[in-house]
Amino acid sequence: MNKLFSLVFYWVLKKYASLALHVYFKKVQVVGKENVPKNAPIILAANHQNAFLDAMLIASFLGRKPYFLTQAGVFKNKLSNRFLRILNMMPIYRFRDGMGNMKKNDQVLETCKNLLLDNQAILIFPEGNHDLRWTLRPLQKGITRMLFAAEHERGFELGSKVVPVGIQYEKHTEFRSRVLLTVGNPIATGDYKEDYLTDEKVATKNLLARLKSSIQPMIVDVQPAETYHETVNRWQDNRIVHDDLKVQLREDQKLVAAIKNGDSLVKKKAEISLSIFSRIVKFVLFPITFYAWLNHIIPIYTIKYTLKKLIEDQAFVGSLKLAIGMFLTPPVYLFQTWVFYLFTGNAMYILLYFISLPLIGLLYLFIYRR
Repeated sequence: MNKLFSLVFYWVLKKYASLALHVYFKKVQVVGKENVPKNAPIILAANHQNAFLDAMLIASFLGRKPYFLTQAGVFKNKLSNRFLRILNMMPIYRFRDGMGNMKKNDQVLETCKNLLLDNQAILIFPEGNHDLRWTLRPLQKGITRMLFAAEHERGFELGSKVVPVGIQYEKHTEFRSRVLLTVGNPIATGDYKEDYLTDEKVATKNLLARLKSSIQPMIVDVQPAETYHETVNRWQDNRIVHDDLKVQLREDQKLVAAIKNGDSLVKKKAEISLSIFSRIVKFVLFPITFYAWLNHIIPIYTIKYTLKKLIEDQAFVGSLKLAIGMFLTPPVYLFQTWVFYLFTGNAMYILLYFISLPLIGLLYLFIYRR
């Protein structure tokens, strides 16, 4: 019964998260989803920029039900521990958690090995931490330890693969921005059998090098760090927006390469000012947008307060915007409908008001803010 509940809860939450992501982002484009093996032990290896928003995107749109590692601190509460484990999360310990706890990672790695032996999918961010910068940081060797341990136990007949994933955000923390998910060709662990049997360090180095070279073409990787801010500022000032995010990525990569090489740039065309028609539409829709804002004022200002008072790590901004919107908005709708009931008592008006809340919010997002 507990297993059935966990499966149903995971499925419902995944569907709800997918809906919430489509609301939060103006566009989510997935390229190469067919490269994710449907029936093989795999590790999805992605770049990591935007805290747990990265994990939500991959879990919602890439088709498998991955297990993934999360910093151990969030598992301390008994209720959150239960909730997170239903979502296939496992704790991973860092140096700040103490050397005693670091030893527990051996058991985590053993669990991951057994998941691979059981034909499961695991999501790993091999950079080891998150960073809002558009750059790919050095990859850590934990991912290869899991793969080689599982393959070694099966005599390199397991058929495990590491699947490179690139997450390219247009704006990391901006509501209604766009994001591209690109899945590369799977890398078979068995390709490194001879290297592993000769020298495990060589096998690790070669696999990580291949993984890095697979992820880099799927993101904007601004290097070197010394000129990062200058490069990003020039890139953002000169980029031209394209509707297809695959085309956008290619053009952004060309632009960053040109900046790095010191090439002269063609200034982008000036933004076209709003037409008279657009201004009229905004004026006509103002009562609707005001109604939408008024009925969403609680989650709007909860988000603003949380970001201003409680958030120090900016990499959590986008994730918390989404999480607060997901989990606060539905109870706010119910509360406001109850208040409306106290004032009217009319069943038809109450039903119409309740239905209007999500509809008016979507209308505002997809029409007015488009």
